[in-house]
Amino acid sequence: MPTQIWRVSGTMVAYKCYRAMGLFKKKYNIDYSILISELEKGDKGVVQNLLWQPKNKTINYFPITTKLIQKLEKSENSIDKLVIHKKIEKGRFELIIFEIPWAKSDIPYSSIIIDKSNSKIAGIILPFNELHGHLSTKENKMIGDLGKEWTEFVMKYRFKI
Repeated sequence: MPTQIWRVSGTMVAYKCYRAMGLFKKKYNIDYSILISELEKGDKGVVQNLLWQPKNKTINYFPITTKLIQKLEKSENSIDKLVIHKKIEKGRFELIIFEIPWAKSDIPYSSIIIDKSNSKIAGIILPFNELHGHLSTKENKMIGDLGKEWTEFVMKYRFKI
């Protein structure tokens, strides 16, 4: 991204420097309603299309990866919808915690971690195993930090902390 120069009070200011300092956050447009609709369908092909891919390469995900996401599929007899309970950002990644009304477990929540730059799923709690070697150390740390947030959320829910 080229540096944009502005004149502020007679001084040249580089936009890139301000962004690096965190004064300007990059905006991402995510259509959560489309994402939720696709997750509720649970179709294997749709789910595979939601999975993160590196530039210039295609990753063949293990069937278990698809199955983990298909757990968000809406049951046929449910009129309820997936609801976003909470979102937590870390860099360009975002943890989305869903309320799952049709869940049969004692924890009616599930999560995914998306790359906001392309609205693709990069993990559930940690980056998918298939992504090791394709994500930078910094990206792995960001996703790992979001996984810690999910673990803390579940523990607080489970133990009523």
